Amino acid sequence: MGASDEIKDWAKQTIETLVSQNYRIAEALHFLGIRFQDYANYTWEELCQARGLQPDVLVREMQVVGLNPSANNLELIQYPAELVLAYLRHAHHQFIKVRLPFIMQLLDQTDWLALPAESPVQDLKIVFPDFAQDFIWHIYEEEDELFGYIDLLISAVKGQAKHSQVYFAMEKQCIHHHASDHEAHDGEMRGLRQMTNNFTPEPDAPLSIKVLFAELATLERELMVHANIENRILFPKALKLEHEVRYHVLFRSRLN
Repeated sequence: MGASDEIKDWAKQTIETLVSQNYRIAEALHFLGIRFQDYANYTWEELCQARGLQPDVLVREMQVVGLNPSANNLELIQYPAELVLAYLRHAHHQFIKVRLPFIMQLLDQTDWLALPAESPVQDLKIVFPDFAQDFIWHIYEEEDELFGYIDLLISAVKGQAKHSQVYFAMEKQCIHHHASDHEAHDGEMRGLRQMTNNFTPEPDAPLSIKVLFAELATLERELMVHANIENRILFPKALKLEHEVRYHVLFRSRLN
């Protein structure tokens, strides 16, 4: 189906119907600054008129939100470490600025009084903000320490770093240490998955809850791919850099 056909297909359907058919539409609307719950009974055509949007804008946004990390990103193994770092930094930005805020918005907009007291979402509203805060802290720590160290190794290989700076950094840092520490974070989503029955909402759950659980499942998949890229691509490249710097830059400089 082409973009024009998709627009025609959406035009007379309500936002609630569209989101029910494809939860990623809720995320695309979020990127446009629109809470889908506020326009649930509007058709897409009516929403465009109300917000002054071009009908094809949603198709474009859907194409953007579809560009998520996937197993195909393992082709990054062909590229140098600095490009892998750039990709991972962009992924971190997406987690912090896009994925987590959208999930928080869904939590904030949930009608808690309409849910049973034993609903797992009742626990999510307490647990997820702490998870998000810890996750963001981990990202910043990783970028400051691990990514900063790899940046220094890259500069050293290029002859653009002082030997003393590199020496002291290598005394303090170790790629093997970061790799083992990274393994400890692989189960961060496990508790959320268990709490929500593997992100499976009840059949009669509100649409916002179904979207929320779908977003949590997407977050877990993205984190798994992200960790896979770090474990299988970044760390081996960083270890090779570390070895090269240790021998060719530091050891050989002593011989001279």
